[in-house]
Amino acid sequence: MESLVIPKNDQALFTLPEVENEITYFLDHLAFVKRYSSHTITAYKTDLLQFQRFFKQSLLLATHRDVREFLMWLVSKGYSLNTVNRKLEVLKSFYRYYWRHGYIEASPCWKLRHFQYSKRRGKFIPVDNIINVLDNINPGENIKLIRDQLILELLYYTGCRASEIINLQKQNINYCKGEIKVTGKGKRERIVFVNSKIIDLIKTYRSKCKHGDKGVFLFCSDKGQQIYPMFVWRVVRKYFKPDELKINTSAHVLRHSIATHLYHNGTPLHSIKNLLGHRSLKTTVLYLHFGPEHLKKVYTKAHPKEVMYNSIQCSCGTLSQATTVGLCE
Repeated sequence: MESLVIPKNDQALFTLPEVENEITYFLDHLAFVKRYSSHTITAYKTDLLQFQRFFKQSLLLATHRDVREFLMWLVSKGYSLNTVNRKLEVLKSFYRYYWRHGYIEASPCWKLRHFQYSKRRGKFIPVDNIINVLDNINPGENIKLIRDQLILELLYYTGCRASEIINLQKQNINYCKGEIKVTGKGKRERIVFVNSKIIDLIKTYRSKCKHGDKGVFLFCSDKGQQIYPMFVWRVVRKYFKPDELKINTSAHVLRHSIATHLYHNGTPLHSIKNLLGHRSLKTTVLYLHFGPEHLKKVYTKAHPKEVMYNSIQCSCGTLSQATTVGLCE
């Protein structure tokens, strides 16, 4: 394999392998130093290889113009601005790494800004629809249906991501306390809570699953292998049909749904943030959906004039009732 010689600032010359290893070195840094998840590293690799196919040279030779043309090409191909911004962030991280190690004099992403766009909140499923689906799954002795029901119950009750359900380990379930330890983004651990119904469902699933005592993960496929993202996606769409609900259903939609339902029922934002495993409240707010009925309810309950009016109404009602009783006597 040929090597590319790149000056390290004004010091010695360092020899760097060609494109594949440029990317590999960076991904190793993400894995072993930054401790990024395998899912995140795969996404970074996909974005970098896409830029490499576009550029057709060593990525360390790219200029500001090359990166800008790549971004415009993505836009012309119909990629959403959110996706383009994410890919730009990957490139910025890649070039920041090689700049800090002295292999390039400046990042070609310098002064490149993200595209401005209005952030759309994801969709959510009304609570009645979700309860109706969950309460009408009658698995009987069918292990596949028991597994389906358990996956859906956990997704909605805990607000877990699909990846967290997939990687849920049997040893992390506390049956007595109704607590489950899950590992989220950035390998951050948190505790989620389940009710006795879900605990019983977990016990039933494990007792009836022929692979129940094998492996470390709670869920497995019919062949005893760990389930995967597409598996969860199919389960969700089997019961929450996009054509009927008029939205593109997924595990993430269930996550948005429980966040919204909890908020509408008065759960504080900080509690929802902790439940979902978010670092920032800004992220949590994007999960919430403020319908006109909810806004009206909050407005009526909290507005000073409404509070005063309701207080007067309450007093008048009590007075009228007392007067009526007096007249009757």
